[in-house]
Amino acid sequence: MTDLGSLSPATPVQVPAPIDYAALAARVRRGIRRNTHQAVRSLRVEIDAQSVRLQGRCGTFYIKQLAQQAAMRLVGFLPCDNQIEVDW
Repeated sequence: MTDLGSLSPATPVQVPAPIDYAALAARVRRGIRRNTHQAVRSLRVEIDAQSVRLQGRCGTFYIKQLAQQAAMRLVGFLPCDNQIEVDW
């Protein structure tokens, strides 16, 4: 553990960069399309500081799960609200 008194005033402090949620959402959309072979129709991905929301339609529950897994691989630090509807 570092003693804060031993840090010189010139020691830079690392401040995390702000998250570009729009760019992250675009990356998640690409990942979902690639992982599901574009099987999710009308795909919408919304990301904010609270969660990831997935919306769209697909033919099977398996595709819905693949989409969620792709999103969580890219944005595992936020909860995922998977609202993708499965056509019966």
